[in-house]
Amino acid sequence: MTDEVVLAGGQRTPFGDFGKSLRDIPLAQLGAHAARACLAGIDLAPERVDHLVFGNVVPVDPDGHFVSRKVALEVGLPIESSAFGVNRACASGSQAIASAAQNVREGLSQISLAGGGESFSRVPYVSQDVRWGAARGPARLDDGLDYAYRCPFSRVLMGETAETLAERLGYRREDMDDWGHMSQRRAQAAIESGFLARQIAPIDVPEGRGTRRMVRDEYPRFDLAREQLARLAPAFRAGGCVTAGSASGVTDGAAAVVVASRAALERNGIAPEARVVAYATAGVPPGDHGCGAGAGDPPASRARGPARARHRLLRDQRGVRGGQPARRARARRPARGHEPLRRRDLDRASARGDRHPHDDHRDAPPAGDRRPLRGDQHVLRGRTGHGDADREPAALRGDGR
Repeated sequence: MTDEVVLAGGQRTPFGDFGKSLRDIPLAQLGAHAARACLAGIDLAPERVDHLVFGNVVPVDPDGHFVSRKVALEVGLPIESSAFGVNRACASGSQAIASAAQNVREGLSQISLAGGGESFSRVPYVSQDVRWGAARGPARLDDGLDYAYRCPFSRVLMGETAETLAERLGYRREDMDDWGHMSQRRAQAAIESGFLARQIAPIDVPEGRGTRRMVRDEYPRFDLAREQLARLAPAFRAGGCVTAGSASGVTDGAAAVVVASRAALERNGIAPEARVVAYATAGVPPGDHGCGAGAGDPPASRARGPARARHRLLRDQRGVRGGQPARRARARRPARGHEPLRRRDLDRASARGDRHPHDDHRDAPPAGDRRPLRGDQHVLRGRTGHGDADREPAALRGDGR
């Protein structure tokens, strides 16, 4: 067994807005693009990788039933390598990292790729009536995306469950608008400063009769005024709190990171960037899924040691700012006088892989792979940055310092 499981590299595509620049690119191509960039960034030949794990919630395209293997071979992994896919809803990419780490720890893999992606723009319409023939009258088409965005138990939209939580926990519309505005400001600051560029692998996308180079995320709205958010109508419930300005985006994209034993990476001359210490999951009632990030410490976490273990994926680099570990991010945090996030919060939340509530660039598909990448970038900037040109802007830090 291998005790030292580490991460290296980490790249993603830009995230495309729903129905826009990435809609004509198959998900397997997006995943392969991110994986190639990940390997190229650390100068690791694909022949050295023996396994790939890919997180995906909504299968699309003819190869969607086994997109993990398609990505692996597209990237150039050896034909004798293995691949499998995972689906843990919004944490599917994070689960891919955890599953790859488990393979490495058990000695089933030396160097793995963990990735995740979604292409919501390519989710098809489906008909339950056509295969065996409609008896009479028109055949109905259902939106496959609607399947994904409804609770599998109550069949209500996830935005409606968010409204239920907002009412129960006392969220105010004003606070949620403030949070949405801060999110968009941070996204703009991260893009304009070049901070996000270091994790994005530009991609050629169809345009007219040719192509253009896509280098940044499409979903963030630049120069958005707070007053514009206040004028938005509730999206899911009359008189509700959730609007298009405070809900997560519907986007397309993919990400990948190398998960390996420390010894295997060092044999290939690659310095690890983070150490996987522990991971755990916990369930909540289906109607409360938005509170999943704040669930209590599950047995799997306690079995690995102190409860803080599940927040320690990036523990090796936590000395960037020092101080006491930040409080756990809970879904209640944005309500009633939320405090701005500081970088240690981002490091810890990014390590855990949750997207809620601190999804401060609100542009990712629900694959969960993006957060560890952004956490690594915050950490590496702190470790290697020199001079004003390499400092993150105050709007991105959120603490005014």
